[in-house]
Amino acid sequence: MNTTLITRSNEGEKYLLYAKLDNAKILYNLAKSVNFKEHAVFCALDSGLKISCEDAKSTQGIAFVHTDLFQEYSVKEDCVCIKINLSVLIECLNIFGSIVNSIPTALKICYEGYGHPLSLLLEDNGIITECNIKTMEADSLVNFEFDFDRIINKIIIKSEGLKEALSEIDVSNDIIEIVISIEKQFLRLSSFGLIGDTHIDIPASSDYIESFDCKKTQVNRYKVSFFRNSLKALVSSSKVALRITDSGVMGIQFLIPIPELSKMAFVEFYFCPDEEIE
Repeated sequence: MNTTLITRSNEGEKYLLYAKLDNAKILYNLAKSVNFKEHAVFCALDSGLKISCEDAKSTQGIAFVHTDLFQEYSVKEDCVCIKINLSVLIECLNIFGSIVNSIPTALKICYEGYGHPLSLLLEDNGIITECNIKTMEADSLVNFEFDFDRIINKIIIKSEGLKEALSEIDVSNDIIEIVISIEKQFLRLSSFGLIGDTHIDIPASSDYIESFDCKKTQVNRYKVSFFRNSLKALVSSSKVALRITDSGVMGIQFLIPIPELSKMAFVEFYFCPDEEIE
């Protein structure tokens, strides 16, 4: 364990946010999973850090780093939210590169409050680097009104199965159609390209499907770009929970293993339907 970034007595008291990670790679990988836009809203909550990215008010990606993944974590307000350049954050977290060392890069995160930068201190093999990231007032994010009481269908699928299905979809068209059928008991992904239509069926009985909870048949269409935005999270995940509300809003939760700590993290995406088929 890397212990060079030693916490001095009462050091965290001057900061609104103060946190320590023994391995910066954890935050790096989770931040990358929602890096489909340059800027993000970075929120410190009592339960952990939340990094939210949004595109055209119709898709939203959220990486959540729970407090139990940190070695130290304190926040003085219920919610401390700032806007930052997410690409800069990721670059800073990887400042020592991807060389595999027996001792991981340690990370300290400090934020004093409005007008101050988000400060990162990283230590690798005795070398300490400080990065100060400009902060801005956080934008308001779209409320997708993803009410769990309105979820009609929920499927838990192994990530490998969803990766295989998406790899066979013709993405020359901008739309993917998602069918969850109560009659046929399957998940169908379809695309409609110039050279023909492609349908990939994953039956509820498939080894890939861990849970198939379908209350009624739904057919919705979504932009292919939405799924592209979530591919980094999919690649890192082991399982995916796919949920769709009665209005067609899709929530996808990716379960991402953190082998360094024998724990799990979650990344979520919300998509608005492009077109609903009656």
